Amino acid sequence: PAVGTAPAMEHDSVPPGEAVFQWWWGDPNPGGVGHWKNYHSHVSARLEKELAQNADFRTCKQGVPIDAVRYNVQRISRERPFDYTDEQQNGAVFREPFLQENKITVDDSHFNDETRATNNCFVQFQQGNPKRRRPVRRVRRGEVAGLDIKTGEPCSICFSDDGFAIGCDENHVICRSCRWHAVRVVVGDVTQTE
Repeated sequence: PAVGTAPAMEHDSVPPGEAVFQWWWGDPNPGGVGHWKNYHSHVSARLEKELAQNADFRTCKQGVPIDAVRYNVQRISRERPFDYTDEQQNGAVFREPFLQENKITVDDSHFNDETRATNNCFVQFQQGNPKRRRPVRRVRRGEVAGLDIKTGEPCSICFSDDGFAIGCDENHVICRSCRWHAVRVVVGDVTQTE
């Protein structure tokens, strides 16, 4: 069966069906050190389906589970940041107190201008403990350096290994080895001196 894809939002540069979700691996606090990691493809597909079918998730009103036990993801916007202080004040009990400094807004330093402008800012958090949270973003598959999404197609350069999408309009794919050699050519071989 076909997986539903999220409808394109106004100003969304990530077409439905071409998105991958990434979570911040590292310190989730503003300015924290780390890097973006892809969710497994089945998780990204499930989140795309939720965006297409669940109006409360799409409009930042509720989170959705990404697994059956532990984690949820919630979309955020300028008008609806990730903020559980009101729920706590209204009697919700969490494993750890949710403080003002635990809020995440679209102005968080982990999100870039494009992610903000295209309404693709999200937060992953533990069920029953929103203090344990991290930024999540939705980006076009293959456009971000380091994405290793196997396509099943051969490398466009050497035709030997499985290629990875590089994000161009022609859907070219490049294997890890050719990608590494291309980066060395662009950056220059640091061992060469004149």
